[in-house]
Amino acid sequence: MNTRELINFGHARGVRTVELPFDSSLKNGIGLDRENYSDVMTFFMNQGVNIDRTYIEIRDDDLSLTLHGSDGNMMQIRVTNVITSRMHRTLPVSGDFMIEAVEDRRLMEQHTINMNRTRALPTARNQGRGVPARDANSGVVVMDSETSRGAYVYNVRHTAINSIPIPPEVGISIGISSMSIPIIARATKGNFVMLHGINTNASGNDQRNNTFYCPPGTNPVTPEIPLTYHMGYSQSTTGYNTRNSVSSCNLISRMNTSLVKECFPSEYDSMRLKVLAKMPSGTLQKAVSKIKKSEPFGKIQISLDHTEEGGTTLFCYVTNEKTEDDNTINSVDKST
Repeated sequence: MNTRELINFGHARGVRTVELPFDSSLKNGIGLDRENYSDVMTFFMNQGVNIDRTYIEIRDDDLSLTLHGSDGNMMQIRVTNVITSRMHRTLPVSGDFMIEAVEDRRLMEQHTINMNRTRALPTARNQGRGVPARDANSGVVVMDSETSRGAYVYNVRHTAINSIPIPPEVGISIGISSMSIPIIARATKGNFVMLHGINTNASGNDQRNNTFYCPPGTNPVTPEIPLTYHMGYSQSTTGYNTRNSVSSCNLISRMNTSLVKECFPSEYDSMRLKVLAKMPSGTLQKAVSKIKKSEPFGKIQISLDHTEEGGTTLFCYVTNEKTEDDNTINSVDKST
């Protein structure tokens, strides 16, 4: 079961997710460079992989994606002028809106407990008696480049993050009550963490986890999936050994209530930032252009001056040169 099938299970055609691939040549492609996306996500996940909340915001023809980690790390990517010019299919909601997904670790732990109560793994040793499964929702993706050396050992569920194949149509999926965000990053030395979440068989041969999250029958009770990782894995068997490898990794949510919210008053609110001032476009470039071209600049300092006489004045200082008496020379650009 792939991610698209999982997040759309039980949803009528009109409320299923809309796919927004990164590649601009594809239908609904938003023109987001995959390498740049991978670089930003690598920095973000090196600071922590537990993600508490995510926002996908459509505002004034722009699309922004914001992730908040439990360690205080934050990532935002914004693509401008994309909705009107690139959308070939109507989005779930017209006008400006926001998709908000939140984690719930207690609920995911309860899902694991419930699966272990109903699953049975008959073996020659227990002669068909059911035993709990320890890895119903398991961590199978590693972020450390050194750990990935053991990825070819049989019976090991480790797959390095940069070993996961990325399909050409990779992108974001948004719907009324479900969403998915691709996890594309590079493994780095010393990042000894694993991604934990839902683990389903991409080929559908192993139906145990698949059946729990997508139960059969008419009008089944579908478990809610708060913000969590979803790993689709594949199996290959040689003799008595079975090798598992991850074939996809996404951040997903599927709820029985709407994820759609009104946009925040400010475009910076989703980042939880307090903005004191906004520099006019080109301020930094103008200040840097004044410095000595033969030496690279070493420091940029932004100062905000509040005076009683007038309005707020913003100063941009760029330092790159010292005089013979060791005094610093600044290039200054002032904006009011």
